Amino acid sequence: MTLRGLGTWAAVACAGLLTACGSGSTGGAEDRAVWVPDYAEALDMASPDPADTLAPDEATAGEESAGEDEGVAAPDEAGPADPGEDPDDAQPPEDETTPDDGPADAGPDVPPVGMIKVTPPIVDFGYILAGSQAALPFRVMNVGGGALSVTKYTIKGPSTMSLVVGFQGKPLAGGVTEYKVQPAKVLKPGASIDAQVKFVPLSGDPAEAEIRVFSSDAEYPQGFPIFAAGNTKTPCLKFVPDKVECGIVVLGEPVERIVRLESCGEVPVKVTDVSVDAAGKAGGVTLNFEWFPNALAPTEQVPLFIGGSDSYELKVKFNPAKLSVIGPDGKPIQQKFRISAKTDTFTGLQTADVTATVVDKACVKTKAGCAEGLKVAVGTLLHLNSTGTSSVFGDVAEYEWTIVQQPENNNGWLMPSPNAANPAFLAGAPGDYVFSLKAWDVEGNPSCAEAVLVVNATQLQRATFELTWQSVGPIVDPKPPCMGQDVDLHFVHPNATGILMDYYGTCPLPGYFDLWWDCFWYNKSPSWGIAPDPNVQDETRMIADAQAAPGPEIVDQGLVCQKNSYKVGVHLFDDCGYGPVIAKVRIYVVGTMVHEQSVQLSPLDLWEVGRFNCETGMFVPTPGGPTVTKGCLNPNFQTPK
Repeated sequence: MTLRGLGTWAAVACAGLLTACGSGSTGGAEDRAVWVPDYAEALDMASPDPADTLAPDEATAGEESAGEDEGVAAPDEAGPADPGEDPDDAQPPEDETTPDDGPADAGPDVPPVGMIKVTPPIVDFGYILAGSQAALPFRVMNVGGGALSVTKYTIKGPSTMSLVVGFQGKPLAGGVTEYKVQPAKVLKPGASIDAQVKFVPLSGDPAEAEIRVFSSDAEYPQGFPIFAAGNTKTPCLKFVPDKVECGIVVLGEPVERIVRLESCGEVPVKVTDVSVDAAGKAGGVTLNFEWFPNALAPTEQVPLFIGGSDSYELKVKFNPAKLSVIGPDGKPIQQKFRISAKTDTFTGLQTADVTATVVDKACVKTKAGCAEGLKVAVGTLLHLNSTGTSSVFGDVAEYEWTIVQQPENNNGWLMPSPNAANPAFLAGAPGDYVFSLKAWDVEGNPSCAEAVLVVNATQLQRATFELTWQSVGPIVDPKPPCMGQDVDLHFVHPNATGILMDYYGTCPLPGYFDLWWDCFWYNKSPSWGIAPDPNVQDETRMIADAQAAPGPEIVDQGLVCQKNSYKVGVHLFDDCGYGPVIAKVRIYVVGTMVHEQSVQLSPLDLWEVGRFNCETGMFVPTPGGPTVTKGCLNPNFQTPK
């Protein structure tokens, strides 16, 4: 690895390691190494002095100088270690260096003591790729007039940097590794000894280390410092965006996307190839290089260099070759492909994913179901649902249910409306009920096909009582929790004796609001067949309850019962300030509608609709027309928690 830019690196390393750069003190000799935090001086020191440079034919100046024959890279020749060699094998010699010129040649100005100098001041590895390593030399010299004893080396920095000095390192606190020289190396005046710094990068992150050489030189009790740096300026490439999303694509309708290749490092990045993986080629992904130099893809022979302010746009075209696989949830699974760029970055490869979901046409997969199943008893309130209806293009935004068929005497309707995602419908008569469902997503895509649902209602010995209602006046901007008038259906057992009190006195309609014998929202499943008379088998239950228009509220009554006559009533419990309603009651016996009637009710009105004989299955409306009692309220009634 050739040392590059030592003058620049002196300033860079000192800027990053300012405290260490200020260590040490000046020596007495004119050519003595002076380590100060001044950038100009650091830059001068970083430029090799002819007297300090390790020239190729001077690397073997003494017995302890490691030269070319011993495998140590000189500054102008250093590079990544051969993969077949271990830099640890390049050990410095262990014998003293005894130059031909003795102390008498040092000159009259050289003090008669050992004085240390270490060069170069910064060991610059430049840029080392992933999977590579390098070892660069530094030289310890005695520039004094007496003997110099070298006792140890230390290095402080990342674990990716270490020393090759002929001794095993020992980890200390603070990220420092110590290499003791045992016995100490004694350098005569003018002698030197060589060592190495080894760099094995594990990532492309910058690495900096402080090296100190300890000796008998009293001017440097904390050791003479130099620095090592690697990967401080590295090439970098990124795709913008890093994920090319094609979204939902219809088979046979190609789409195009643009992705940029940008430099994200301080030095230009070299790109030698941009291509699609095998799955992408088979799936229909192609690349267009019309905005690249000469409209050609980069190659090893003609690479593309991207500087810090440069970028190149790449056109990605996806012409789907096959539909996406349908997953367990019934939705198509996203297809994934990959674009790769070969570069001289640390890892050598940058990638961007290409994703797409391929469908046969732009539409909503529509499904219709019924919570109660496809075979029900007459009198069942069907809860239709659109579960499973979905669109890969976005949320489902609109529904439309249609009653395709129902028994002639049923006259049912979808509640609250045909546009509800999950409406309800009363199957009050025996026969087949056929519904269809269409849907649209937020993009306006319609159903791929209408969903059809068929429910069969079987005639059983049951009676069904249904209440629905509508506000007389329009309800504008309803406020929760009261979204409309609350109207209640009551089915009163003959044993009921409760007397309803109002604000003005006693309401002359006994039995209503009896908490045991009145079946209504507070008492939905009365145990009339268990207590107090175990012989009564009425099988009464409220199967639907509502607190705002249009309802419904539904009571289902089994016909296996004694000679009981039940009262059917409707009460406007709370109008919430919205005013009167039009209440409608429909009564079915064994699947046949036997009564239908509508009455307008004001707040606290109680409408006694009529009586139902369980033994005969006959319903008799209240004689003389609708009977409505005003102001009916039980002041002791408590709303359930």
